[in-house]
Parts: sequence; C-alpha cells; structure tokens
Amino acid sequence: MSPGTLARSRGCFSTRGGPLAIVRLNWNSVYAFGWSPTESVSADALDPEDALRMGADIALVSLTLHTGSEHTDAANVSVFSRVVSRCQRLGLPVIGEYFPNAEVVRDPDLLHEEVLRGSRILCELGAESVKTFFHSGWDDVAENCPVPILALGAERLPTDLDALQLAAGQVRSGARGVVFGRNVFQSADPVRFVRALVDVVKRDVAATVALDLAARPVSPTGTPTGV
Repeated sequence: MSPGTLARSRGCFSTRGGPLAIVRLNWNSVYAFGWSPTESVSADALDPEDALRMGADIALVSLTLHTGSEHTDAANVSVFSRVVSRCQRLGLPVIGEYFPNAEVVRDPDLLHEEVLRGSRILCELGAESVKTFFHSGWDDVAENCPVPILALGAERLPTDLDALQLAAGQVRSGARGVVFGRNVFQSADPVRFVRALVDVVKRDVAATVALDLAARPVSPTGTPTGV
C-alpha cells in the first residue's frame, strides 16, 4: 500500500482475521515509467514511526542500483539502510524490493544479473524477505539469497488461468510467495481469483482445479462446498 492509500483504507485491515497492511516507505523516480526516468533516485516517503501509527504491519523498502552513477547508487543504499535500521528498532518487519532501472528490464540477461546481485545485497543490508522481478533463471536467484524471495506478478495477463499458471511456475522455481496487483484487481472476479491463488501458492493445487474450487460456494468454515 502507498501511504495515502493506507490512510484511506484502514478499515480493511482493522477487523479480526483481516489481512496485514504492507506499506511502502520510500519512492524512486524509476516508478514514473511514462516520464522516461533516467537517474533512478530514491527518496523517503513515510517515516516508519508514522507507518506504525497508521496501522502498518510490514514495511516495504525499495532499492535500485546500477543506475549509471556511483553517487546515486550510494545515496540509494543510504536511504534504504537508514529506513531499514529505523524499522528494526521499532520491530517492524521489512520486505526489501529490488527494482531494476528501466534499461535493465528490457534485456533478459542484464535483468537476471541485476536481480541476482540486487536480491543478495538487499539481504545483506537487512531485508527479511525480498520482492523482485520474476524472469528466466529465477531458481538461481532463489538459491543464492538466504531470505525468502517473493515474485512479482508483472503486467495483467489475458486470463485468470494464465495468471494462476504463472504463480504456479514462480513457486516451482523457488519463490516463497507472489506479489500480484493488476492480476487481482483487474480480474472479473477478484475474490474468486484470490481464493484460487491461495490454493495454488500455499497448497500446490493445480491452476485449473483451484479456479474450479474457487467458483463453488463457501461454507461458514471457509471451505468450498462439495470438497
């Protein structure tokens, strides 16, 4: 969640059994895709103390390196390390996000090298898990990073089944979880999709079976009827 979105949706996270709130604490110019960013500069966005007061359960802190400027790389590491240190003092768990610059994402070989090194650097700088781009060679990344790796879902895929099959492949390649955005909220039935996604990621259910189970009415215990 972005800081502003979390502030407007606290009720979604305050109920018993509700989801955990993960809030982004820094921002990078690389996110402004439509503006063709070239420098990938990181900046603070929300103090960890304020995040806790707003109800955050987990912090997301991003890092971009290999920007073309060693000065920018060092400054980005400084932002990341400072925020992580403050989170650790507060007992706020940190997911480190390794976000390559725009040029790297276009080259599969460069992307792999970037994610492989960047994920390990995040771990060394204190992240308790890592969120980053899924790509060919992901199993190598997962094997060489001591903390759990979470795979991005990337762009909206044509169907829910396609997205579920992507998630299954990510887990088979060593991902400990997935981070899906557009594939959830652009689904025709987000609730059904999330139910199926949980089965695929956590219970190793085949994508087609999970989608069928998720379409069935749910009993008061949360189990699809007829199972």
